[in-house]
Amino acid sequence: MTISVANNANTLVRINRIFATAATSLPVTFVNTEGDNKMYGDLEFGDTLKGIVMKSPDGSQWKASMSNAGTITWTKL
Repeated sequence: MTISVANNANTLVRINRIFATAATSLPVTFVNTEGDNKMYGDLEFGDTLKGIVMKSPDGSQWKASMSNAGTITWTKL
C-alpha cells in the first residue's frame, strides 16, 4: 500500500480501518464500536434472509424480519 500526500505539515493521513477480502469468502463490513457509536447513512441488507440479530439480557438471541406491509417481527433463534 502506498499513500502519497503533499509535503505539508498541515496535511494529515489517518487510516481508520483496513478491509480485506479473500476470493473464497464474502466481503465483511464492520460497524464502529468505539467513539461516538453513531452511524451516518442507511443500513441496508441485500438479502431478505439476513437481518438484525440482538441478544436479550438472559442470553437469548432474537432476529428481526420485515413483512411486505412493513411490520417488524422478532423470532427467537
